[in-house]
Amino acid sequence: MTMMIDSVDETKWLDAVKGFKGGFSFVMYDAKKKALFVTSGLDGIPCFWGLGPQGTLLFSSCLEIASTKCESFYGQLPKGCYYASGKGLRSFESPDVVLKAQFVPPDNQ
Repeated sequence: MTMMIDSVDETKWLDAVKGFKGGFSFVMYDAKKKALFVTSGLDGIPCFWGLGPQGTLLFSSCLEIASTKCESFYGQLPKGCYYASGKGLRSFESPDVVLKAQFVPPDNQ
């Protein structure tokens, strides 16, 4: 599947992701637009994230990697949520509402 990321209107790709079945989590980056989209479905594979050197965003499906490489914060992207450049953290249920990032412990803790 090829999907263009539009940092102004995420409706097309958000609708596509809502239709995905099974466990997933992934990161898409559009280098031309410098736009980022990260998601973890309701039955998703964990997606850990945090801040690295110079405020860079780091993502990993491995807690050990995320917890050792993230300098100031790490947590699990909440299931059923996504992060989009210029839009912040949002849920599939209420994409018009910006969520406040907070620590979410991994499922096995």
